[in-house]
Amino acid sequence: VFSSSPPDSAGPSSSSYVIRQGDTLFGIAQRAYGDESGWTLIAGLLPPAYADIAPTQMLNNLVGTVISIPSLDFGTAALV
Repeated sequence: VFSSSPPDSAGPSSSSYVIRQGDTLFGIAQRAYGDESGWTLIAGLLPPAYADIAPTQMLNNLVGTVISIPSLDFGTAALV
């Protein structure tokens, strides 16, 4: 589930996304960017324990976690 926030004068726009059962990094990137290639940006948003997760591995242990997905132009993001 995505929700967008408008850009402010301090930085880029981003979308909040709630991780759901069955989500993968590839799947979230596909929904967020229309392409799987942004999965590494999303991987960088996850807790350190998930640093080596495969892009096709399900994120079921993170269901309910809200992440702030950046636009591809900026490449910065954070957990909300």
